[in-house]
Amino acid sequence: MKIHHLNCGCMCPLSGAFYDGFSKGLRVHLVCHCLLIETDRDGLMLVDTGFG
Repeated sequence: MKIHHLNCGCMCPLSGAFYDGFSKGLRVHLVCHCLLIETDRDGLMLVDTGFG
């Protein structure tokens, strides 16, 4: 089994520290993470792990 980490999307909405409590400035930097899991038996499986 192999596990690959993917950065699937990058977003910078206007909200600053109101959104996450510690950002400086008007924009927040958010990344949507996904895991791609390769198995010998089942093939490929994509797992959306959400914002992080």
